Amino acid sequence: MTEQVVFQKVNKEDAVNDILDQIIKAIEDGLLHEGDALPTERKMAEQMAVSRPVVREALHSLRLLGIIHSVQGGANYITDDFNQCMITPLTLLFRMNRSTVTQVQQLRSSLEVESASLAAEKCTEEDAAELEWYLKKLDQEENDRERASLDRELHLKIASIADNPMIYQVLCASSVLIENMITDIRALVMQKEKSTKGIDQEHRNLVQAIMSHDTRDARRRMNEHMWTVTGYVRTIEENKRSCGEG
Repeated sequence: MTEQVVFQKVNKEDAVNDILDQIIKAIEDGLLHEGDALPTERKMAEQMAVSRPVVREALHSLRLLGIIHSVQGGANYITDDFNQCMITPLTLLFRMNRSTVTQVQQLRSSLEVESASLAAEKCTEEDAAELEWYLKKLDQEENDRERASLDRELHLKIASIADNPMIYQVLCASSVLIENMITDIRALVMQKEKSTKGIDQEHRNLVQAIMSHDTRDARRRMNEHMWTVTGYVRTIEENKRSCGEG
């Protein structure tokens, strides 16, 4: 497939952006697909009538965006999963703005509520079976770290059912930032309530609403769950500040 990709000479005044535009357009036009190898830097430089360092700079930008990845030997490939592309730039943005965990959770909450509503619209029988599988695994798992991982995967599954790449990508990015948060929350719940049954029941109510295609109830159930989670996040942040960690 990549042998069919022929790049054009670029505008020398804006060479890097022109190269980026051509590669992205090749993806949009279906000339490049997930997992495809890009032509070599030498071949791209020849076609675009620029130096290899200019091509290399453009490829570096695409790598930062998660659109391509490199393997040993220097070959460049289109990412295997475009849904992951926003993780790195959004993570950098959050860190540069020194966003707090509470702020990240606020963003996550608004997107989670919308994703639950969309998931209720689009949930198939196969999706429902996967959601039930996650609930079953959460009931059976005793290791807190494994339960935290399943919790995160359940939420991302709901976002994937919603079938909105932008929501999914931002939720993935926020999950990377707060990947240890769910474990911390479960530990706090155990400390205060001696059980995670409350959160687990919220998950069951949420999944039932989605499986029933009840968009209003799915939105309400997710909003309730996010309200619970946000409360624990604030407590965790306050505890860290009081200990001089924040």
